[in-house]
Amino acid sequence: MAEGAGTSDTRGHKLRRSKRVALSVALLVPLALVSGLAAYRPVYNHYRSSISRCMEWGNAWRISDAHLNRLLDSMEAGQGGARPSASTQKILDRIRLQEGRDRKQAMRTGALGQDGCTARQMPSHRHRMADTLSGLTAKSERAIVDLHKLDTRLPPRADDLDRLRAIMPGMAEFAEDSKALVGQNNADRLTLVEDLKVAENQTDPYSARTLEETLYRDADRLVRAGNNRRGIDCAQQSCLALTFDDGPDTKLTNQILDDLIDSQSPATFFPIGQKVGPRTTRILERMTQKGYPVGNHTWSHQDLPDIMARHQEELQIAQSGQVIRNAAKRAVTMVRPPHGRVDEASRSYIGNHLGAAIASYNADSYDWARGASPGSITGKIKAELQPGSIVLMHDIQPHTAQALPGLLDDLRRKGYRPVTIPELTGEYPRAGAVYISRTNILRP
Repeated sequence: MAEGAGTSDTRGHKLRRSKRVALSVALLVPLALVSGLAAYRPVYNHYRSSISRCMEWGNAWRISDAHLNRLLDSMEAGQGGARPSASTQKILDRIRLQEGRDRKQAMRTGALGQDGCTARQMPSHRHRMADTLSGLTAKSERAIVDLHKLDTRLPPRADDLDRLRAIMPGMAEFAEDSKALVGQNNADRLTLVEDLKVAENQTDPYSARTLEETLYRDADRLVRAGNNRRGIDCAQQSCLALTFDDGPDTKLTNQILDDLIDSQSPATFFPIGQKVGPRTTRILERMTQKGYPVGNHTWSHQDLPDIMARHQEELQIAQSGQVIRNAAKRAVTMVRPPHGRVDEASRSYIGNHLGAAIASYNADSYDWARGASPGSITGKIKAELQPGSIVLMHDIQPHTAQALPGLLDDLRRKGYRPVTIPELTGEYPRAGAVYISRTNILRP
């Protein structure tokens, strides 16, 4: 009996110990998974942000360098038969020499090839490439400013007056729309209205450039006055600009717009011209009525360099903008380049002939990618996001509409404030400027 009882006690002890071990494993495995996920998130964020920054600054340098070269060529050729003076030519030669050196350095980063930023490599290396290209972009932009100072010594270009006339309708509508926010007698608004009257009768190309800058200064002050009324200060707050491309969709765009309005979240939309028709016009008009800027995403989502190479800019860009303008009842002041592709020819056309800016982005939700889900969209945005980001999304994707309410909640919990692109930058969209983020703006 004693021996049997001992055997039973031993078995019971082993059983209890097995249960304790099983319980410990059951508790430890989820904890390990949670700890692993917590440790994985910063690694993933570092990886995603390295790709995003590398692509952002590689694209920025390419666009800026192309513009710098075009300005150099133009000034060396002279305007109206006036060749640069010897002293001016010396400055141009110095800038040209430095551009060549900087170009070689940019090429050595390895970021400018087809897969330069997505090839397998350490995230820290991508960040170093981005830092190098950021510095080179800043040098290129400073050289462009220097060239514009020299440019005042030369006769005006033929497109100066065209550009002035192109920007005026949008500014007049902006001044009218601002009444409700800042008041009819706001000094900044009245100044813009008066200067627009002066510009309306302008026929002298020599004064066009000066008047254009005056109008932009007026409009910028009015943008900032509106920001002050709304309590927006993106120099101090963590602002971001959500943007939606490829619509309008009769169901999803309305759903997304409803969620944005309900949560008081500003955003900017870039519809495709051929999708604007009797069934969707009301959507664009509603965007404008609710204060959501509406831009142009071309007629049929063709890359801007391809459009220019095929000489289809009138249909794909100008006519698309007119269709969108007629639906939204407001001038189109921004163009979103499909796939983010911009060249100097398209930038010049959009700026000089349409008086519009180019609205790019530096954070991609990848909601267009195969296998995208609400979770993947939120994860990628949060990984790539930084204060001042312009975020690419699409109002034709069901998973984007599903993700949006939760995403907006997450962003606000993290202290981010959604704003429009003009609110983000604190300025009226500049003709020919490229807006990539609040701190990455390429000047015309």
